[in-house]
Order: sequence, then structure tokens, then C-alpha cells
Amino acid sequence: MLIIPIIASLADHFGYDQDSNGRKGMLLAAAFGTFLPAFSILPANAPNMLLSGMTEALYNAPFPMGNTCSCTSLFWDWESYS
Repeated sequence: MLIIPIIASLADHFGYDQDSNGRKGMLLAAAFGTFLPAFSILPANAPNMLLSGMTEALYNAPFPMGNTCSCTSLFWDWESYS
């Protein structure tokens, strides 16, 4: 992990000793903060990417990425996608 040496130097800058609980807490928070979210994001992202890819391939109707419109407007007129 690239972030561990950065957090270790930041803990040194704040004055935490090598065996202090503050330093250990900073290192654990950095490790879990970058490691654990991937377990919740990546498995949830795979079905969404599959759904959007199938929709684009079958109906020529891409999902608007980063847009705030509702997805119901995407399927409003089925005849225009065939």
C-alpha cells in the first residue's frame, strides 16, 4: 500500500511515538479505509455495468452516466429504440 508510508510520516509529524495508540489508529484507519470499501463498491458495480451494457446493446439506449435525470425517461418511448 502506498498510503501507509504517507500516514506513517504524517503520524511522525504529529508527534506520535512508534508504539503509540494514535499512530496505530492512524495506520489502521488508512488501511481499512482503502481496503474495505472496495468490497462493497465493486460487487455492486458489476451488475449495474452488466445491466447498462445489455440495455445499450439490445435497445441502443445508453444510460446517462453522471446525469441527474430519472431512468424512467430512458424507457418512455420503446418504438424509438427499435
